[in-house]
Amino acid sequence: MIAAIAVDHIWKAFPSDNVGVAYVYCNYKRRETQTATDLLAAILKQLVQERPLYGEPVETLYKRHAERRTRLSLNEICTALNSVISNYSKVYIIVDALDECTDNDGTRSELLTILRTLQTNTDTSLMATSRFVTKIEQSFQGFPMLEIRASDADVRQFVAGQMHRLPKLIQCDPELQIKTQDEIVLAVDGM
Repeated sequence: MIAAIAVDHIWKAFPSDNVGVAYVYCNYKRRETQTATDLLAAILKQLVQERPLYGEPVETLYKRHAERRTRLSLNEICTALNSVISNYSKVYIIVDALDECTDNDGTRSELLTILRTLQTNTDTSLMATSRFVTKIEQSFQGFPMLEIRASDADVRQFVAGQMHRLPKLIQCDPELQIKTQDEIVLAVDGM
């Protein structure tokens, strides 16, 4: 939700400026198909769709690969990203649920390394949301971080508002409702 709000805010703050906005939402259910190549290609696609005139290098690459029926390599995507981003006065990249992007095969590390390089070489700002994962925290050391946690009272209030969705057995037993709320608050742990 926070990432979606940030994207919306940036678009509203710079409606006609030469500012690019791209975002990716990582999903644990798609871990096997979320590669650094695919995530960066999604970012590239969004930036080109915002300003089609900036897409010439991508169009050339696309035509070449379409003829051969091949896919762009990670290196080609990175080169194209650099080229497209350099046309913008500023670019914001938002990565939501970074912790849900696997790192068993190095995908997350590779993605972060490339995004950090883009940040260094261009006027790109990066925002990522994630649960607290030591490796991710370490990779953002020295950068501003903000911990956002739901208070137990907030979670309890939300759950209380959802009691009508639970089985009648729970709805009719105030003691069981309290126990259910307590267990959910415990399990959620601020999420």
